Amino acid sequence: MGGSFEQTGRGIDEPAQHRTAPRAPLADASLPVETPNARGHSLLRSAPALVLFAIVVADAMRSADTDLWGHIHFGNIVLFQHQLFFHAPSSYACPPGPRDWILVDWLGEALTAMVYGFAGVLGLKLVKFGCVAAIVILISSGLAETGAALTVQGIVLLIAAFALVLHMQLRTFLADDVGLAALIAMLARHSYGRRAPLWLAVPMFALWTNLHGGFFVGLIALGLYAIVRGVQDIVATRQFAGAVRLAALVSAATLAALLNPYGLKDWIVITGVLRNPFTLAHISEFRPLLAVAADFYHSDHPLFTIVSALAIMLGMVVTFALTPRADDLALFAIALLISCSALYAVRNTALAVIACSVPLCRHAHLLVFDRLRYSRAAPPARAPLSWRTIQIAIALASALIAFRTGLFSRTLPVVEPKPVGALAFMQRHNLYGNVLCEFGWADYLLFHDPAHMRIFIESIFEAYYPHQLQDDFARFYYAESGATRVLDAYPNDFVLMPTGSGGYTVMMAQNAWRLVYRDPIASLFAPAGSDAARIGGVPQLTATAPPSVFP
Repeated sequence: MGGSFEQTGRGIDEPAQHRTAPRAPLADASLPVETPNARGHSLLRSAPALVLFAIVVADAMRSADTDLWGHIHFGNIVLFQHQLFFHAPSSYACPPGPRDWILVDWLGEALTAMVYGFAGVLGLKLVKFGCVAAIVILISSGLAETGAALTVQGIVLLIAAFALVLHMQLRTFLADDVGLAALIAMLARHSYGRRAPLWLAVPMFALWTNLHGGFFVGLIALGLYAIVRGVQDIVATRQFAGAVRLAALVSAATLAALLNPYGLKDWIVITGVLRNPFTLAHISEFRPLLAVAADFYHSDHPLFTIVSALAIMLGMVVTFALTPRADDLALFAIALLISCSALYAVRNTALAVIACSVPLCRHAHLLVFDRLRYSRAAPPARAPLSWRTIQIAIALASALIAFRTGLFSRTLPVVEPKPVGALAFMQRHNLYGNVLCEFGWADYLLFHDPAHMRIFIESIFEAYYPHQLQDDFARFYYAESGATRVLDAYPNDFVLMPTGSGGYTVMMAQNAWRLVYRDPIASLFAPAGSDAARIGGVPQLTATAPPSVFP
């Protein structure tokens, strides 16, 4: 495949010093700068089938995340009830209070609900595919700005695609990945000496702030870029014009990020979520990346996606250290900062992959062609197949992978099993009311029967609930000291816990509660004196659970 790249882009694999290129201002004369071609060779033009293959690979995991039911449920409330402010929606455990809970991704939730309402599961899959395609294409555009050999671009893009697989989920935070990919593509264009429409960042942030709360990652990246480039320009030219323009851009983007229904409160709430002890301790995506990697290893889960992500982050640091340049120091700083955030919380891994891909590609090229003196003096051997034939083969393989991974099917498996059998049992026997359920099942219950179900705490607004309530739930769920406080202090009609969990163990020890349904996934308990406990044939115990699929 490498030979085919060279035949398509003649001369592109020559060492950078053999090419003419405009030079960007230096911030440090001790670091020689080799700016890439004014218009670098692009995989989008030379190898579009490979880009398609990377898109299909990155989109290969199609499953319903725990929050998908909540996105649609609350999105419908925004669309049809026109609510933007909430207080403990459908929770019986939270005390009354002002309606000041906000939905930071209100537009993302509304769009998700709208797509599902018009086009169902297939529509959700196609929208996700479109978002992943945008991310991969934007990464490819950023790689092209580096002027690196197409072979290097292709390798980096494919590794990035494998690294993104687990993180391309049907959730509103896909907006963060698309937004950061667009921002990095613009900054790469600017870093490597081409005219870049950086002003597009302003309307982009106005939209991004309403799609998902991760817009602040983009603001931090843009602010860091402005600081590093601004200082470099001042040192190199003794003029402030460039720094002032970048500062104005950051200021305009920051003001644009305030164009949401909640204003500055949007920012305050996001800060609170990131500092919430319950969220940090009990939400798996906030665990460190290396801890998740260790869990994958010990549970024999495939590690290739995590290894690919770590390879990109580590490769970016190593190649930059071996071939330091001043012109993309700002991009390196952004990538390093976001990589640290990914090591801190696994949910930031996709952002780190996006940020690291461009500087990795640039410096991997410099390492191969400059430091290692790799030469293409001898012409490559003629490929046995034409490049067009290879492109067609890759495109057909991409289509086959997309079909086999279920892009066009109307079913959607789930990331974590849901209490399908327990809910069917409740509906069959008209059992409704206050349900103390597993944290990730609350939105599932609300999605299926919002008129009759009330829950303890759920995953969309979890950080808003009083800390005492959050602590009570955690103690009960993990069977810690004081677990039974939840049973005594709150008006629970039913308890629905994963079979074998800590909460299940607590309930099995309660004489005042009776098991009425159990399968390998979920167990349902009701008060011993309730009508549910007197249903004939209970407890209903089944050896198998119904399959979990969305919805």
